[in-house]
Amino acid sequence: MKNFKVCIICFNYPASSETFIEHHVKGLNSDLIVEKLNLEKLLNSKSDRRYFAINKPFIKNANNAISRVAQFVARRILGIQGYLCPSESAIILKKYLENIKPDVLLVEWGHLAVSLLPIIKEQNLPLVPHFHGMDLSVCWGNRSYRKQLIDLLQYSKNIIVVNKKIQASKLISIGCPKDKIWCIPCGAQVEKIKVSKNIQNKDIKFITVSRLVEKKGPLFTLRAFREAVKYHPQATLTMIGEGPLFSRCKKYIRKNNLLYNVRLLGAKPHNETLIELSNSNIFLQHSITSITGDQEGWGVSIAEAQCAGLPVVSTRACRQLVYSMISSHKNRHGRLCDARPAHIKK
Repeated sequence: MKNFKVCIICFNYPASSETFIEHHVKGLNSDLIVEKLNLEKLLNSKSDRRYFAINKPFIKNANNAISRVAQFVARRILGIQGYLCPSESAIILKKYLENIKPDVLLVEWGHLAVSLLPIIKEQNLPLVPHFHGMDLSVCWGNRSYRKQLIDLLQYSKNIIVVNKKIQASKLISIGCPKDKIWCIPCGAQVEKIKVSKNIQNKDIKFITVSRLVEKKGPLFTLRAFREAVKYHPQATLTMIGEGPLFSRCKKYIRKNNLLYNVRLLGAKPHNETLIELSNSNIFLQHSITSITGDQEGWGVSIAEAQCAGLPVVSTRACRQLVYSMISSHKNRHGRLCDARPAHIKK
């Protein structure tokens, strides 16, 4: 029997904030075509899979500040510019696809899938796009992108989303058949996550794991934690993640005398992150909708925290994610892990 050959296409690999893609690559035993390959991280992992790096952008984006502003206005405000693959990248991608000869393509992120669709159509390859977050929030406001999506949805064999309430309903609203959509949240590797021994500890050890970007709300987390320290001076907060708000978080910690309470660790390997989870007793996720409309798709870190037995304190922006996990999963002690405030439980 012929082995079914899967090829995954994504932007960056491996990325600390996208461990779910690593799980897809390993679980599906797939080849990988990537815009940028992180060779240093890749060399530390043993693998016999084939990796193909384009080393050029998959999506045509502006090169200078003025052009970027114009592109932002065209895409986000006027909705007159979609997502296209540059010709140089398209030529390299075609060669890689001819070399691999996959039975199916799994493309991570919807806006990447629409940009590569003409090439995939030309090669007549079965396609499954995987939507995650910004591809159905920020990008959704772009009229040209929504038109591209209609073509993508018609061509695709199946479509994967990570939540039904927001993502699936949007796709259905533009004509996607319900039976094409599969809701598969990016799960946690339960067997690798140890239940925290500090859950019932009197020490207050908060932890948050996310990219330090606007929609994850790291500065709001710090402001809330500063208030908690007034009542519990011994409380600690471990922040894991990197991003454009790292320096602002560092400055806030220093300015508000939180150096002895907050550990700002930056990005950490996944196994080290799991150790930190097992040493904590409350998980925080302060997701918001960013000024550009970017929203949380599915909080993998929330799922991992609940696997570790931690109560999750979250905002309304990711409340539905927590609810769906609460309703369908029990923690390892056999009880529903419901950390919602009393007024929400009602």
